[in-house]
Amino acid sequence: MLKRTVSTAAIWSIVFLALYFGRMWGGIALLAVVALAAQWEYYGLREATGAPVYKKIGLALGVLWLATVASLLIGKAAIESVLVLGFFLTFLTAFVLKPPGAEHLRAVVETAFGVLYVPVLLSFFIFGIKEFVGFGVVNAEVKGIWLAVAVIAIIKAGDVGGLLLGKAIGKHKIMPKISPAKSWEGLLGGVLLSIGIAAAFYWAGGRFDVLPSFSAIMPLWAWAVFAVVMSVVGLLSDLSESAFKRAADKKDSGGFIPGIGGALDMCDSLLFTAPVATHFLWVSSMFFNS
Repeated sequence: MLKRTVSTAAIWSIVFLALYFGRMWGGIALLAVVALAAQWEYYGLREATGAPVYKKIGLALGVLWLATVASLLIGKAAIESVLVLGFFLTFLTAFVLKPPGAEHLRAVVETAFGVLYVPVLLSFFIFGIKEFVGFGVVNAEVKGIWLAVAVIAIIKAGDVGGLLLGKAIGKHKIMPKISPAKSWEGLLGGVLLSIGIAAAFYWAGGRFDVLPSFSAIMPLWAWAVFAVVMSVVGLLSDLSESAFKRAADKKDSGGFIPGIGGALDMCDSLLFTAPVATHFLWVSSMFFNS
């Protein structure tokens, strides 16, 4: 637990430093590094099961996808067109690497799923920044990136709350064959802590210049609902990664983060929640501000 706490503190310190010195692009660069590292680890898990994967091509596709999404913030159509063309040409290259066959086609599918599972899903945080700024939900790009940080903090609070209460009183397991440590009591702890973090951001919004006004996006009760949804979806996202690790007979996706594991372990709960969070806030903001 001590290693995990120190690692978590170090990770959030890196996040704040990246945002302080690099602002929006620092945050996007950090997201890209984590996404690509997590994608590489995912491919490693699949290879451990004997599945064929074109790791280098998959990583190249991940880079091109994240660059394409990030280019939307610049609004340069020429850059976007070149990146999209590069993405599809790289994907098509995977088909002609080897003569057609079951093993080759399986490798193409495994590689493509890795792109979808990690960089595509995580890129919704970048889409979110663009949509919130573009629709006037947030009135400045720097506030857009801090809104994304707040969303991530609410999601990760579900992990922390689930771990703490699950270890303390967790007895009723959710899916013991996939993740023996996950319990219904832990889920409750995650929900409560996520609601608490959402309420804290709601209070802080508007009181600090760098933060958006969370009350202008939606009321407090809606933020509480958002926190509950994020906790549940985050758990499902976490379980999906656990299933891949179970199939590969691995405890962690990597080992370079003490107490946590690898990059995929660090962002597992963010994968499914990224598109859900973006659409939840987008639809809610339009409903409450119409």
